[in-house]
Amino acid sequence: MHRPATQPFIAALAVLAGSLTVGVASAQDAAPASAALPMSTREAPMMSGWTLQFEPSVHYIAPAGDLKLPNRSSMNTKEVKVDDLNLDDTRLAPYAEIHFRRDKWRISLSGFAYSLDDRSAVADSSFQFGNLSIASGDRLESSLDFWTLEAVGSYRVFQDQTDRNSKGVIGGAVGIDILGGIRLFDVDLKVSTPTDSQSEDNLWAQPVLGARVEFAIWERFGFDVTTAFGYMPGDNTSFSWDIVAGFHWRPIENVGLQIGYQQLAFTLEDGDDEEKFRWKGGMAGLFGGVLIRF
Repeated sequence: MHRPATQPFIAALAVLAGSLTVGVASAQDAAPASAALPMSTREAPMMSGWTLQFEPSVHYIAPAGDLKLPNRSSMNTKEVKVDDLNLDDTRLAPYAEIHFRRDKWRISLSGFAYSLDDRSAVADSSFQFGNLSIASGDRLESSLDFWTLEAVGSYRVFQDQTDRNSKGVIGGAVGIDILGGIRLFDVDLKVSTPTDSQSEDNLWAQPVLGARVEFAIWERFGFDVTTAFGYMPGDNTSFSWDIVAGFHWRPIENVGLQIGYQQLAFTLEDGDDEEKFRWKGGMAGLFGGVLIRF
């Protein structure tokens, strides 16, 4: 049975969110108390004032790349482009980020899910695709469920800001974080011909390293760019690189609107030689939503 992509995505999100919440609570309890200076003798940082930020959003995103299905008889099998299976539709998909912050430390959880069902395409030539022997003119039915989830910890290595102007407003600030953590991918693909079908369902996990740069303007506007690389060798090999750029505006102190763009490139492999599943491609698109700070 072809399962909806959102069910395992939400389950994984709940497990990681619960783990992160416990970790943050423990870190806060263990953190040493520091003597707070009165406001008259210290400058409050512009990028402060919250310990939890939730960003529910919607992606307008599409997959791309080349797919290879495993062949159990060790026959040569063709790589097929995502668009040749009519799986390259740009559509709305749920996307969310949660950030827990204490001082210079931050723990972040983010991810999105994408699903397409019963997409039709007609083969323009004869070829072998995994275990499927496809003839020219055959009608193909394809379904794809995909989700990715990332949990990272980061540390602020640099932060600076301008002085307050005559109205008491900070003009701008910049912060740089280094980050590391884990990234998960799950792909559930099914391709059917008039006489046969083949399904592949695989999960990948990889460590990731990267950096984040944040800019704040007039205390209500902000822009941030995050990029991270991931790699895991072995039979279940995976490589990924992504960049996420977002702009937000907070009309009130703890609630804002945001819009941005994500480019995610990856190579996901499972198995050896002709029995290998591979998707070399990515996902890219715009996102928009709200941010809520506590």
